[in-house]
Amino acid sequence: MKEVWMVVASCSELVASARAGQGYQAMRNLRRLQKSLLAGVVAIGVLSVSVPAHATLTESISVPNSALSGFTGPYATVSITAVNPNTATIVFTSLTTNGITFLMADGGSADLNVNGAYTLGPVTLAGPATGGFTAPSFVSNTPGQVDGFGNFNLSLNLFDGYSNAANSISFTITNATGLWTSDAAVLTANAQGANAAIHGFACTAPCTVAEGALATGFAANGGATNVPEPASIALLGTALIGLAFVGRVARTNGLRS
Repeated sequence: MKEVWMVVASCSELVASARAGQGYQAMRNLRRLQKSLLAGVVAIGVLSVSVPAHATLTESISVPNSALSGFTGPYATVSITAVNPNTATIVFTSLTTNGITFLMADGGSADLNVNGAYTLGPVTLAGPATGGFTAPSFVSNTPGQVDGFGNFNLSLNLFDGYSNAANSISFTITNATGLWTSDAAVLTANAQGANAAIHGFACTAPCTVAEGALATGFAANGGATNVPEPASIALLGTALIGLAFVGRVARTNGLRS
């Protein structure tokens, strides 16, 4: 961004030289600068699209099975970060939609279909801070069928049910073959087109153990969203400002193509 602002500053210098009687040469230089800046804007745009940013792929868990179909999603999100081609971090997060929170618990609490063989690292859990809940605890990883959404090769089981539910489940997975060259490469769709799911417990927010769950069922991903890296957005915006400035200066001083 510093370089773009330097270009804008040089435009101001060219305008000053034009007013001082060096108009022709200054305007020629200004035209060259305008073309260079336009090329830079195009390059930044290409990089923003072609280079995957870390911590930007988020799956929306928004497709319910019949048990949760009476509640509007999304129910949770799962963020996938390819730290490097051999390591990825995963975070499942419960959501509250229309006053209903969807906690994760029991068998198949958090499920993924991972691309290739993997090793599961430590699992970190967090549960509701109020409402009488017991801190959630991890029991096992048992790949298999998730009701309504096919087979998943990673399926985390938490201890017990609703009273030990989690609102955040995070962990690291690793592979030995360097498959995960981007965030999107970490997961792959199963035979039914899903790559992430949860075992959700619907409860009225703020949830309490005393009030209990309204329903329990499974939900799977309904699509992924790639969020451009903030720095790329800022740089592109700054470059566009600079290009607009150059064009304005050129019009003001009667420059023709």
